[in-house]
Amino acid sequence: MQPLSEFAISLFENLALILPLPEKVDDDKIFPDPTRKYTPKELAALLHLYGKYRDMTELEILHEYVDYALDLIKDFPRLPEMTRLITEVADLGRKGIIHTPAWIHKVLQDAVTRHTGNPTELVEPLLLLYLINNDKAAQRKARHIINSCYRAALESETELNGRIDCLHIAVTCCDYVSRFNVRKAGEAWNEISRRIFAESYNLSPDKIFNLLEAANELAGYTPIPSDARQKLKKRLKETATPHYIAACAYSRYAALYL
Repeated sequence: MQPLSEFAISLFENLALILPLPEKVDDDKIFPDPTRKYTPKELAALLHLYGKYRDMTELEILHEYVDYALDLIKDFPRLPEMTRLITEVADLGRKGIIHTPAWIHKVLQDAVTRHTGNPTELVEPLLLLYLINNDKAAQRKARHIINSCYRAALESETELNGRIDCLHIAVTCCDYVSRFNVRKAGEAWNEISRRIFAESYNLSPDKIFNLLEAANELAGYTPIPSDARQKLKKRLKETATPHYIAACAYSRYAALYL
């Protein structure tokens, strides 16, 4: 018997992933619109949502959004706002959910090298470079940022939006925090949520989503009020309109998984 080719192995692995899937579990989908010009932020949110596809329809939707993302990255690889999208695509490839072209790893490396914005935006791509290439320098840099985020998240004087991002990074990457204290992280989350509702902060959908993801990680280890989480989900859902695709994706993800 001839050994299986690389293509055949890949085909069998993909079949193993999709054969157990139903055709469609519900009709609540955000279908691709070929007439729409998606932003990097919108596509990143959609890939994050459909990366956890539950049926064949969602897998097809994911592949179509990946095609949109690759076209956008190829046309505008140096835009600072592209880093998150590049990271989502590369991570889907690393997990074997999609096939990514070889050039996406070079684009990811370039995006990290050029990045001059919010350091919290660098953590995921740096850790991804470590997982893909065993890049220990990227891991060390990510660890430094994560520990700085943890300290900032616990400080009540930290600007609110920045504190939310820092807490999200510290909690979701807690294995890299030198002395992570889940009780203190939970207290920070509760303090932030109380302040949001008491002072009626108008948070962007991605900040609300970051809070919900952090709460989901913390809830099994420290008290996180369920009513606060439900209020945040409700607020997130209220931002989800047909014109705000990223908010729709975040709201849908939160309803399913958080």
